[in-house]
Amino acid sequence: MDENIFYDEFMNKLQCMENALLDVPSGSYDIDEIFRSVHTIKGTADLLGMVDVVTITHKAEDLLDEIRDGRLVLDTKLSLQFLELKRFIALMVENLLSGIDEDDIVKNLSEYFEKELFNYKEKEISKKTILKL
Repeated sequence: MDENIFYDEFMNKLQCMENALLDVPSGSYDIDEIFRSVHTIKGTADLLGMVDVVTITHKAEDLLDEIRDGRLVLDTKLSLQFLELKRFIALMVENLLSGIDEDDIVKNLSEYFEKELFNYKEKEISKKTILKL
């Protein structure tokens, strides 16, 4: 399968994700657009065997589901994390499509984003629990 066919789809969805995230400070963002973009990126990455992209986008989807369900708020801080994640995914996709194998830097960044997204969720849940007490 020619992986280059999917490059435009990745870049298009990453741009859609970025555009929607840039609207967060004004409050006019579309969380469903962000979710659909991440979901499409994950599906395409899975089709191409891009395991690290699938893993990190799956974590992002889980967090976006929390936002969609009203359990978390997409604030500016979290939107900036998602924008950094978008840049990281673009780099991973470009490297993989260029034939550059994953290296320690990519693996470390992937682990960092997984940890940051998970930690954000845990911090928000802790805040809500403290506020209810």
